[in-house]
Amino acid sequence: MFRPPTKYSEYLQDVQKSIDYILKRINAKYVSKILAGTNVTITPADGTGIVTINASIPSTGYYGAFSDYTNQTAAVINTGYPMRLGTTDLNNQVTIQSNSRITFNFAGKYNLQWSAQFVNAGTQEHDVNIWLRRNGTNVVGSTGRVSVASSHGGVDGHVLPSWNFVVEANANDYYEFVWSTNSTQVSIVAFPASGFAPSTASVVVTATPVIGNGSGGENVGSKLYLFYNI
Repeated sequence: MFRPPTKYSEYLQDVQKSIDYILKRINAKYVSKILAGTNVTITPADGTGIVTINASIPSTGYYGAFSDYTNQTAAVINTGYPMRLGTTDLNNQVTIQSNSRITFNFAGKYNLQWSAQFVNAGTQEHDVNIWLRRNGTNVVGSTGRVSVASSHGGVDGHVLPSWNFVVEANANDYYEFVWSTNSTQVSIVAFPASGFAPSTASVVVTATPVIGNGSGGENVGSKLYLFYNI
């Protein structure tokens, strides 16, 4: 017994059986014409006669890789500042809006990973808080706190914290990474290339899909339109 397809890829594996099943369910004798939707091409283009169907499935899902190469400061202590992301390194349906908003064109579950190069020019150790905002609202329980070492031997103290969040987004939702510090001597800094190492971004953020939930992968929104005669 033929099992009705449940995934887009199963339609592609055996299109003829899929069409036969559909015709049987709607009690139609035959398909008179086929039109293709997104990611599907047909030959001949008018969809009549003997039709060849080809599909291109995005396998990498929706993602974004972003960074910044400017220094970011806190004008006022204990005040939240969104981390700027001025460079888009790679992306597919995930973008940066308003310099800091990681915006998702499609709903799904995503892994958000971040890192920032914090520097302390002061002679005492100082703290930094980092948290998530979703659509302008702070995410409960998302704050992490790190300490930045004091300057020593004529060199500023520094630390490069990093962690991730698995988040859920609706279409057009955005997230921001926000930071605050208890001293204006703490900042986020980009370093130029040295004689032995490449340059350092001040902030790096990646957004990748949790595969299998509609964040890319299987749910690509492609369609075949069947015209039939009963």
